Amino acid sequence: MRHQGLNSLKNLRTLWGVFVDKYSPLKDGLDKFINLRKLGLAFQLEEEEQKVLAERIVKLSHLKSLRMRSIDEMGEPCLLVLESLSGLKNLSSLNLFGKLGNPSIIAGFPKNLIDLTLSASEISKDQMRELEKLSNLQSLCLYSKSYTSTEMVCSRWAFQKLVVLKLWKLEQLEDWVVEEKAMQNIRKLEIRSCSKLKVPTGLRYLKTLIELKLINMPEEFSATIKKTEVDIWGDLAHPPEIITKSW
Repeated sequence: MRHQGLNSLKNLRTLWGVFVDKYSPLKDGLDKFINLRKLGLAFQLEEEEQKVLAERIVKLSHLKSLRMRSIDEMGEPCLLVLESLSGLKNLSSLNLFGKLGNPSIIAGFPKNLIDLTLSASEISKDQMRELEKLSNLQSLCLYSKSYTSTEMVCSRWAFQKLVVLKLWKLEQLEDWVVEEKAMQNIRKLEIRSCSKLKVPTGLRYLKTLIELKLINMPEEFSATIKKTEVDIWGDLAHPPEIITKSW
């Protein structure tokens, strides 16, 4: 960066797979990439250094895709510090890895988000209500340690454009409440390694579902789904395909 002309930085559209630590000049000069559309970073930074990085990122007004991974020396998730992303009006894809230092930041996610992936974020029921307000979401992936409450509620009329939902390794989750009229366009649902989860009674409301994947789920959970498949989706001409796998 110290040797590149400013014009070449301005013209860059994609910066992906970069690692940033306290010695990297990128953390202080990222805002020079004013035309970036796609940015993917992994970093090991102290909280104050992350704040500086976050301040630079929110100035990249053309961003369409953003991935941020806050990791330690072993690649495990660390604290992830974010500024409000509400100003990134063009952002459609967001992937975050790390514990959100301020979970209420979700209320400031851009309303145009189409694809959202959270890993190790440690959000709760309160933040789930904020996610429901992202009315343009088509894909939502909640991966390991992204959700810490024992109950998750998908409210009536929530996630009306959602097509794909993945729930992976949500070890605290016991009850998933799917209210009538929620997720009226869902096509693919994948539940993986949610060992405490009970079979949601609201599955019968998911009339558009074409594929249900149950990966590494307790045998009783998968057996109950299979046994009650007719009761759940018997009124559909084309009930979803149920795929079960154990590693």
